[in-house]
Amino acid sequence: MSEKMKSPGVIPVLLAVLLTAVTAGSCAPAETGQDRADRPAVSEEMKAFAEAFKAMYIPQDDMASGYTEALGAIEEYALFPTDSGRERAAEILRKSYNAIEETELVEYGSVISEEAEAFMEERGMSAAEFSALCALGETDRQRYLDDLERFEWYLEETDLKDETTADAFQLEAEYMSQVQSELNRYMYYATNEFLAALEENELEYMTDQVFSGLDAYAPDDVRWQQDAKDAYQKQEECWSRISRIQEKMEEETGKLLSE
Repeated sequence: MSEKMKSPGVIPVLLAVLLTAVTAGSCAPAETGQDRADRPAVSEEMKAFAEAFKAMYIPQDDMASGYTEALGAIEEYALFPTDSGRERAAEILRKSYNAIEETELVEYGSVISEEAEAFMEERGMSAAEFSALCALGETDRQRYLDDLERFEWYLEETDLKDETTADAFQLEAEYMSQVQSELNRYMYYATNEFLAALEENELEYMTDQVFSGLDAYAPDDVRWQQDAKDAYQKQEECWSRISRIQEKMEEETGKLLSE
C-alpha cells in the first residue's frame, strides 16, 4: 500500500484515514469453463473470508459507483450548461445522494468470523487493515455526501451564464471527476496487491463471489498484476497522476483569481 495514504493530500478527509491494502476491488483474469471444473475446492475458512469481504465491500463499491456517476453528470453540465442538462445533473445527484445515504455498511466486529480471521492469519493478511477498511466506508460516505451537497448548491443557486462562476464550477467538476477516477484505479490495484497472497483457486473464488459484481472498483482500463510489487507500483502511478491533476488545478485556480 502506498505510504501516501498515511498523510493529508488532495482529498483531506479520505487521506486522513489509513486506507489499507484491502481497500479495493477488481476482477481477476477470466477463466474458462474447464478451468472452473478443474480447480480445487477452497476451504471453508476461505469461504468465510470471501463472505465477510463481500458484505463489507460491495456496499462501498455501490457508494463509489453512485458518487462517480453523479460527478460525471455534473461535469457534463459544467461543460455544456443547458437547462435540461442542469435538470438531469440534479436528478442524478439527488438519486445518488439518497442511495449513498441509505447504504447499509458493516462494522468489522459484526461481519468477521473466527474462520475468516483464521484464513487471514494463514495468508498473512492483517485483521487491522480489514477493520480499517470497514471504518473507511463511513468516512467515504460522509465525503461523498458533503461533495454532492456542495454541487447541489451550485446547481440550485448559481448562474453559469456568469463567465467567472462557470469557469470555477467547470474547474472543480473536472478536478473532482478526474481525481475520483484515479482513486477507483488505485483501489483496484490496492486490492490486487493485498490478494496476491491468495492461491489461484482462491482468487478465482473471490472473482465469482465478489469481483464479478463490482462497478467503480473495477475500471475498464486496468490489468491484474500477478506480483504484489507490480500492483504496488501501479498504485504509485495513480498517485503521481493525482499529483499532476492537483498541480494543474492549483495553476488554473491561480489564473482565475488573478483575472
